[in-house]
Amino acid sequence: MSGGNLLICTLPACTLKITSLFHNLRIDKQVSIAHLPTTYAQLLRSPIEQSVVDLSFVSPTSFRRKGHHFPLPVPENLFHSYLRRWNDFSQQPVEQEVFLKWIDESVIIHQHRLESMKVAAGKQGSVTGFTGAISLGLSRAALANTEFTQLFYTLLRLAPYCGTGHKTTFGLGQTRSGWLVEQKSATAEQLVADMLAQRIEELTEIFAAQRKRKGGERTDRIAVTWATILARREHGESLGAIALDLEMKPETVKTYVKLARKALKGTLEGAIENC
Repeated sequence: MSGGNLLICTLPACTLKITSLFHNLRIDKQVSIAHLPTTYAQLLRSPIEQSVVDLSFVSPTSFRRKGHHFPLPVPENLFHSYLRRWNDFSQQPVEQEVFLKWIDESVIIHQHRLESMKVAAGKQGSVTGFTGAISLGLSRAALANTEFTQLFYTLLRLAPYCGTGHKTTFGLGQTRSGWLVEQKSATAEQLVADMLAQRIEELTEIFAAQRKRKGGERTDRIAVTWATILARREHGESLGAIALDLEMKPETVKTYVKLARKALKGTLEGAIENC
């Protein structure tokens, strides 16, 4: 392949904000994204510095497969995504079917740390995607094909510029080179978030059932608010932090904590009496 000099344009340094919502709980994560300008020819000529390459997917990433979302970084899907961009813009197209067959037979996934999540994207509703990191390399036999080996590493260098998968124009599929530090701690962070979400759900069911028995109005909304505040207090958050995040007065949050604890105590005492 002969390299072209078409410039890969990049945006100035920017920050991507990812927001996940569970009832009234908002979890924000910001990731700075900036890449040096380059050309397709430069990417192709860049030396292979390491045999195993890490990629991190910092926003939900997904593919289309048989009319459905496919939230897994299968090598053939990854490189189909990158090769499509390469063939469209590099002015040096590669036979897709032959290369992807080689990818399917040659690429090794050395390790991964992934999780799935559902996000809204455009008018078609929600998309199920994955975030996390993956390490990719080639089998010893694959190295015999030097042209495809060079293209394999070239496309991995292209990935942060073009993104991965579909709906990248909506912010999905944002990709970074390397195994990001925050990804290594993502499992522990997600465990805490999952525990909090589960506790909110448990308390919501308890408070909603209580208020329905008493014939209270706005049952669901109040039950969710009480559950969210109490669960976050149980996890060590301050009243001030909760009030600021939920845009409520600290006095109101304090009152709701007292009411929620009283209601929860009443439920426990009733359960004991019925034993």
